[in-house]
Amino acid sequence: MAAAIDVAGNAVAEVGIASGPSYTQILVGDDDGRPRIAELAARLGGGHDAELCRAVLGVDLNGLALAAALGQPIRPAQLAPLAKEGGGCIRFLVAPRGVLRDVHGVDEAFALDGVKGIRLYRKVGHQFGPLLRGADRAGAILAVGESRDDALARADRAARMIRFAVAAATPLQRV
Repeated sequence: MAAAIDVAGNAVAEVGIASGPSYTQILVGDDDGRPRIAELAARLGGGHDAELCRAVLGVDLNGLALAAALGQPIRPAQLAPLAKEGGGCIRFLVAPRGVLRDVHGVDEAFALDGVKGIRLYRKVGHQFGPLLRGADRAGAILAVGESRDDALARADRAARMIRFAVAAATPLQRV
């Protein structure tokens, strides 16, 4: 873990990111075990990373990024995790192929203990195809718990309650 942190820090410094957020994907392969940079950008992570960080640690990444962009000072207390929860996760939702007609069970899933947020990305009429990239997801659940495994179990339970009603899809047309 320390080696990955060092590689990320060195890469960020090398491209000149001196303040503000950075997003770094690191690959650790079996070949030699050395971490390698897969992606580096001057932005927050996607996939609801900031929301997860706030729910679990109490750290407001969005607020910190805005403060950095506006040149406002960052107080050390803003960076200190509050350890609000023992664990947390984002569970992405995948709909079956077809045209979205309705979504059931969202209110019931949101009422479950530990479920802090549910986002649906698509509206009725959207045509779902195969899951090939992040943009093909149907939504996401943010869950917290006493541990990582507890949060995952809560998110999975909520996901099982959400049902996407789809109709047969028509062939996609090229524009």
